[in-house]
Amino acid sequence: MTSMVRLAPREKVLRNGPASSLLNVFSALAAFICTSAALHAWLPAPEVRDVSPKLRFFAAHRDEFDTIFVGSSHVHNGVSPTAFDEVLARAGIPSRTFNFGADGMFPPEQFYLLEQILAMKPPKLKRIFLEIGNVEVTWLPGQENSQRAVYWHDWKRTGIVLRKIFEAEVDEPWPRKLRAVRRWRGTIVRHLALLGRNVCNVGRAFDIAKSLAGPEAAEWELGPLRDGYFPLTANMPEEKAAAFQRELAREESAGIQRVELDPYAAAAYRDYAGAIRRDGATPVFIVPPVYPQFPSQFPGVSPGLVLAYNDPSRYPDFYRPDLRVDQHHLNAAAADKFTRLVAADFLKNTQHP
Repeated sequence: MTSMVRLAPREKVLRNGPASSLLNVFSALAAFICTSAALHAWLPAPEVRDVSPKLRFFAAHRDEFDTIFVGSSHVHNGVSPTAFDEVLARAGIPSRTFNFGADGMFPPEQFYLLEQILAMKPPKLKRIFLEIGNVEVTWLPGQENSQRAVYWHDWKRTGIVLRKIFEAEVDEPWPRKLRAVRRWRGTIVRHLALLGRNVCNVGRAFDIAKSLAGPEAAEWELGPLRDGYFPLTANMPEEKAAAFQRELAREESAGIQRVELDPYAAAAYRDYAGAIRRDGATPVFIVPPVYPQFPSQFPGVSPGLVLAYNDPSRYPDFYRPDLRVDQHHLNAAAADKFTRLVAADFLKNTQHP
């Protein structure tokens, strides 16, 4: 007798097929995400110029420093740890300072670096000076696809950038927000692509190879005194001096004083000020001698002491062309003088430093 094979009803096959496929897709996606997260935690830290050597050095010497400066090249080339410590020592306060400045280190990259520092739990940490600035949504030329652009693109920092692009804090009609999305669509895609590269560990095999070979000898990236500070000894050329003075006059004539931070940067700085205090340290916010229309105050109540020096009428010496390397940076002599003023103002405005 010929055996009979019973087939499932056609409607049941059609009903279960797509559901089964969808379940397989979600299962594969979950497995990929879990694997990527596990690899991300296991892989060595990415090698990022201006950042990684300082993080490695500080991790090895975290119990030696009690004061940290974090910021862009204005800090990197403009704050001398030796000068700061000398001023505090004369006041009877022992201090050892490390300069965590890096070229182009603006929010939200600055926030990522700060979290890495706080995660080390420096046992003697007493004060952190943070250069304040708005959240940047674009990159320095040539840095769009570099490891420096990738490493800080986690969910939290990418979320801050997207909130600023979408103006999430601004209550406005959806058509206007959609126009902003169209206007910034290229930038949005780039940030999401960088997030994807970071989360999926794209290109990290190079970091594994370097970690197996041992850390590079990058002493030069720590500065001549191994404190993170790079003094600049050049002088501003005459043609740049003229352009600088014209731009300075233009900004001063605009009459805009005490520009506020954007709400996205301000909210993050408030959160980090709380985290710094919970670790037993004091947050201090600084504005170096940059152009007057750089942000120099918080909207509403400040989360800590703000020392702002972007006022040419009050601090004219820092705006002399012979004390600058270019429009944005002080030379070594001015950096020493600036650092000593920051230290003195800190002591003047803090009862228990």
